[in-house]
Amino acid sequence: IRNIVIDETCSVANRYTSEYNNQAHIGGIIGYCKTNDGSCIIESCVSMAEVTFSGNTTDVSFTGGIAGLLVLIANNAVIRNCANYGSVSSTGTSTEGAYIGGIVGSPQRSTSPSSTSYVSVQNCANYGKISFSGTTNILDIGGISGFSYYNNIDNCVSSGQVAVSSLH
Repeated sequence: IRNIVIDETCSVANRYTSEYNNQAHIGGIIGYCKTNDGSCIIESCVSMAEVTFSGNTTDVSFTGGIAGLLVLIANNAVIRNCANYGSVSSTGTSTEGAYIGGIVGSPQRSTSPSSTSYVSVQNCANYGKISFSGTTNILDIGGISGFSYYNNIDNCVSSGQVAVSSLH
């Protein structure tokens, strides 16, 4: 995915995939991307859209200004040279966890920690407000990524406010 611009007249809310039972994947450019071969590349994209999860799931929700969830099985995946200007919020119920980030809700890899495969977030910027007000057992929220484990985040900046106003 390259050179996509979503302007401020757009909004994205409550988009689900059917691959994972009852998970929510919401992103300004893409909600969910899974790759076995390194084909998940999101590059030079800009989102000014308001991105919101306001539903209810008995599982987890992933909400991001650019991408909700990136899953890597093998090789590499990347978000590069992207910017988010819109607000990113989660106001619903995500019983098992809420992952909210200005660029990506969560980059995940299914390979072992000793693997050389990784998801990389490079040269990205978030200027939008990131917020949570709702119900969850686990909350991971951040200006760039809500949750990242054995991945690379390089040369990124976030100046948007990160706020949790109510947690149940």
